[in-house]
Amino acid sequence: MSPDPQFNEWRPEREHRTVLTEQTAKRYKLMQAVGALLVVLGAGIAFLTVCLNTTEDLKRVYTEGVWYRVGLIAGISLGISGTVYFAVGKFLAWWHHG
Repeated sequence: MSPDPQFNEWRPEREHRTVLTEQTAKRYKLMQAVGALLVVLGAGIAFLTVCLNTTEDLKRVYTEGVWYRVGLIAGISLGISGTVYFAVGKFLAWWHHG
């Protein structure tokens, strides 16, 4: 009786592992998605803040007020925190990949 060609008897079952991305927990993928969303949101806020500053009517009022600084600080802070959150999710996915 010949062995089944689809089953290699000489290989132990442990060598048949799934792909790394299938073993990664969903919470780490969610962390990466939230981090990427924060980066995009922060870049958008910072971009809109700078774009609103380019018109002459708003330039005088907008830069003298606190909103220009708040917009830039909020955008940059969201971008940095999103990058850190994404990197932590990526590291934890690598660390706990199973």
